[in-house]
Amino acid sequence: MSLEIKVNYHIENFILDLDLRLPSSGISVIFGPSGCGKTTLLRILAGLITSSKSSIKINDEYWQSDSLFLKAYERRVGYVFQEPSLFSHLDVRGNILYGFNRIPSEERIISVDKVLKVLELEPLLDRRIEGLSGGEQQRVSIARALLSGPELLLMDEPLSGLDYNLKKEIMPYMESLSKEFLIPIIYVTHSIDEVARLADELVLLDRGRVHSQGSVFEQLSKIESDQSRLNLIEGKIEKIDKQMSYSTLKFGNSDFLIPGIDFELGQRFRLQIKAKDISLALERQLGTSILNIFESTILSLTELDTGQCLVKLKVEEEIFYCEITKLSKENLRLGPQMTIFAQIKAASITR
Repeated sequence: MSLEIKVNYHIENFILDLDLRLPSSGISVIFGPSGCGKTTLLRILAGLITSSKSSIKINDEYWQSDSLFLKAYERRVGYVFQEPSLFSHLDVRGNILYGFNRIPSEERIISVDKVLKVLELEPLLDRRIEGLSGGEQQRVSIARALLSGPELLLMDEPLSGLDYNLKKEIMPYMESLSKEFLIPIIYVTHSIDEVARLADELVLLDRGRVHSQGSVFEQLSKIESDQSRLNLIEGKIEKIDKQMSYSTLKFGNSDFLIPGIDFELGQRFRLQIKAKDISLALERQLGTSILNIFESTILSLTELDTGQCLVKLKVEEEIFYCEITKLSKENLRLGPQMTIFAQIKAASITR
């Protein structure tokens, strides 16, 4: 099953013209600059905007077609906004159960206890909304949306109003959503960090059209930022060395050493590595402090306007991107299909 979405929506000088097929599980992230149509897409999916030339099919059920338009209250959709939009006259318990108490028991597909456990809300149930932090309020908002019995969960930049510390606090809860609840999530953001940590499928929007779509591991490197392209690696924690305070992430047949021991054995984990933090050597270096050195094959080299060169590498079945200077490229006489050694400092890894 999949989500089939065709949108053709005109407003003033803007046209949103999309033809999307998204997976029916996991988190599909819609990424793009302000004004590219991200929020408009969510509002169309929720039935808050009427788009007569659009078609929406969710798991074999049409919500909209040429002859059908389900109103917002007829669509089983949960919506989490940028601001929590909670009811100030109700406590946390009242807010969480607001939608749950209004749906028939046979449509209650998620248990209250599970939501409270995953989002760690039990200690907050009797608290007033005004006494909660921004992160706590957003967790309550997510719980309320989940317990409304949705077939689709829409999230419109839910972390944009939080400062760095609150984002860090709530991110583990966001990561657990798709693993714990078998509901497809469409998540809008302009934060590359949120894309890297949360996305399974990534859709890049530009001026109302799909620029690119696919697995986040394939698409992330296509996002150009002011800093550097990102590499994303996912693997399993296979070793935790408490004495030396490092852990080992296994990806393919390779080991990646990362600082810190706050993991569990067997835990799946993603690493973010900036392309500029990968250096290259013609031979495997000895007597170096760099812990992660991988034999690689150069697939391509692209010279950039910034005076840098983007090198596409293959490490086993993984694709890495590295940014070096054009001078380094010439000095090392790099070319396609060469064997090279990629070096990554453990301290440069973003978790």
